[in-house]
Amino acid sequence: LEQGVRVIDLSGAFRLRDTDVFSKFYKLSHTAPELLEEAAFGLPEFFREKISAARLVSNPGCYATGALLGLLPLGELLADLDRPPIIDAKSGVSGAGGRVEDDMTNYVSVNENFKAYKVFSHQHQPEIQQYFADLSPYRTDVTGEVIFTPHLLPVNRGILSTIYLHFRKSVDAGEIQNRFSKFADGEKFVHFMEEGCLPDIKMTLNSNRVMIGAESDESGQNWVIVTSLDNLVKGASGQAIQNMNLMFGLNETLGLL
Repeated sequence: LEQGVRVIDLSGAFRLRDTDVFSKFYKLSHTAPELLEEAAFGLPEFFREKISAARLVSNPGCYATGALLGLLPLGELLADLDRPPIIDAKSGVSGAGGRVEDDMTNYVSVNENFKAYKVFSHQHQPEIQQYFADLSPYRTDVTGEVIFTPHLLPVNRGILSTIYLHFRKSVDAGEIQNRFSKFADGEKFVHFMEEGCLPDIKMTLNSNRVMIGAESDESGQNWVIVTSLDNLVKGASGQAIQNMNLMFGLNETLGLL
């Protein structure tokens, strides 16, 4: 940065503004807190202008990308939630890191298995909470509170997030469909599925796409939003390229479509 180089950071170092929260979830002391306010959060669908002008862009976490794109398009409807959103997310082994020292993510452990991990301690939990609080009208005693549980699937890649929402009163299906459709119409990489259809992880593999579907029960108060993305593309490198294109005034889809 001091030499005029513009940086896209794919670690979690600049996603959280609070250094105490960073230390709690990442088990590290922050060494560049002076850059936290400057860093642009690299979710182009909501921060294009800031990303375009930024010296430092913090690429979002893969889980956070799927969760936020499944929640934030609903806008002011989120003010009518009567409890925190529940985000039940499942990732392929590459999303959990596949670290050699961690037996949980070794292929032998993952094959023919399925498990929850880092419940209430995953580093993407505060990231989702921070930007949900920033960009949604939903408020509880704990501002921006969400309940997030990641799971590890016996597959190589892909994330499927199932988001449970309960509203104080019935929300018309047309209203939900309209909000997601209107949002997706302006985006090259976000696709909202027609009523009665939900995404799966094969739909987004090896692409920068995010697929979103929504269903409700008869009351219209209980809604399930499902998002799918490739954790290695839209959840990491593809989103970084999307951000790079914005930073240098290029077509946002260059190298991605």
